Amino acid sequence: MILPGVNHLPPNQRSLTLFELLIAIALLSLMVLGFASIDLFSRHQVLTADRRAQVQNEASFVLEHMAKHICQGIGSLNSPGVIRSPAQPQEWIKIRWDRNFNGQPDDDGANDWISYRYRSAQDQIVYYATYPFSGWPGVGEEIISRKITNCSFSYNLTDNFVDVIITGCYDPDGTPFACGTSDNPTVTMRTRIRMPSVSTN
Repeated sequence: MILPGVNHLPPNQRSLTLFELLIAIALLSLMVLGFASIDLFSRHQVLTADRRAQVQNEASFVLEHMAKHICQGIGSLNSPGVIRSPAQPQEWIKIRWDRNFNGQPDDDGANDWISYRYRSAQDQIVYYATYPFSGWPGVGEEIISRKITNCSFSYNLTDNFVDVIITGCYDPDGTPFACGTSDNPTVTMRTRIRMPSVSTN
């Protein structure tokens, strides 16, 4: 006897209705969309973290480079060990360097000048390994970073410290993402460099 509304086909011949098929497709689509969203989010976080780490490494390298050389400055009240450019006091600094490491100013030219300059137009930090006592700029230019969007030097003779603040950006050009966004992160770092061979009196 065949009852109405009852599926009398064998189990291997039964099929899904169109409604059930649509539900299955919708659920599968939601699952794919969820996994895709998680994948995109994870990739974005990893990319942002990697870019921030690159900027931090760049800024750390610049500060370590400065600390290594500036701490070897030498001078006194009558023979200053630190001079800043009158035109750019916050962006350019000269250090009288104890090149022969004898701990005292010499008159034989052994103590040369080195310098660091921030080029704001090019987002560069430039190091001059040999710097004439008079005249700007010097010779022996070496660009140690192209990702610095801000830098300032400050020096107080009574404190005998050089304070350096720098801000680095992953893509200083800011195209297509401006500096400071998650796609183009920035990092600001600061250091205080002591010069034990510079006398304040």
